[in-house]
Amino acid sequence: MVRVYVLLLLVSNDSVLLLKRQNVDFGNNLFSLSGGECVYGETSANAIIREAKEELNISIKPEDLELVHTLSRNGTENNLILLFFKADKWSGEAILNEPHKHSELLWAPLNAIPDNMIPAHRQALDAIKNNIFYSEHGW
Repeated sequence: MVRVYVLLLLVSNDSVLLLKRQNVDFGNNLFSLSGGECVYGETSANAIIREAKEELNISIKPEDLELVHTLSRNGTENNLILLFFKADKWSGEAILNEPHKHSELLWAPLNAIPDNMIPAHRQALDAIKNNIFYSEHGW
């Protein structure tokens, strides 16, 4: 089975917004990009727009999203496809809208990503910086 996840590169002044995960099944105390799993009947663009609203309380228009990377990941029970969307326009101020899942917001310079980040997210950011549009992780 293949599961699809969407991740958001919210970019401002050469920095990307990261969330520090807490009280979750995967990636506790690691930084990650905002995002989540696509649900049945939902487009990838609609999923990332929904996740941005749920996690960060911001609104993004579909035309302000750009697909910048696809990562194929070997999950523990399923194959995963991670779609990374970039946005540099949105409305609202990003806040920790789910403090039970995230303990911190961090605007990190793209050239100084924290070491304690989910490895697949770090790999994708490195690929994006190098204009690589597809990569694989954990195979």
